[in-house]
Amino acid sequence: SLVSQVDRLLDMDARAITEMLASQEASTGRRGGAGLVDGLGTGLLGFDAQAVLWIEGDNGVPLLLSITPGAPALPVPNFFEMQHRGLVTAADGERYYLRSIAVAGDGGARYLVQAARPAELVSGPLSHLAGILALGFAVAMLLGWFGGRAIAGAALAPIKEIVRATRAIRISRLGKRLRESGPQDELLELTRVINDLLQRFQDGLDRERRFASDVSHELRTPLAAQAVIAQAVL
Repeated sequence: SLVSQVDRLLDMDARAITEMLASQEASTGRRGGAGLVDGLGTGLLGFDAQAVLWIEGDNGVPLLLSITPGAPALPVPNFFEMQHRGLVTAADGERYYLRSIAVAGDGGARYLVQAARPAELVSGPLSHLAGILALGFAVAMLLGWFGGRAIAGAALAPIKEIVRATRAIRISRLGKRLRESGPQDELLELTRVINDLLQRFQDGLDRERRFASDVSHELRTPLAAQAVIAQAVL
């Protein structure tokens, strides 16, 4: 999207310079004369983009016609391959988006309009965006980690409660049961299974106690009779 915006700006720049060139050439009526050069130089003073104007010399040799103040030394064009759009490297090593348009002037003159804008227009916002995305990713990871721990803790809390309540049950407190509450899910089913197991264990223990009590009662009378006989013999 940023590159497309820069391309549109360069197209607008190139068209504006082309119109300026046609107007100046028509007003001076001289092919590459001093009046044309002066007029273009004055017109380019307040131009927003970096612009370079070339005129085709003898044997297709490009001659510098005019340039905006502070414009970079862009690559010298080839009048046999005048259309260009894309990134170029200036003499100072800086990268620029360049749009070149060939223009046919009056009297057979051929001009080349070069409009350039710094690649920083794209790379700067992209670097800023990359920093924002990196920060956002780090924040998202931290939030995900803490949020995951919170969700996992909330999900495991009922299991921890079941473990704690089960460990608190002793032989002397077999009548205690786990609380059966909450949604109808696997945890509630697990709680019911544990309570059922505790109930069966308690029932079995009660049966053993009753059996022991009955045996003790049945043995008490014969043992008492044996004790009386033994005392009588002695």
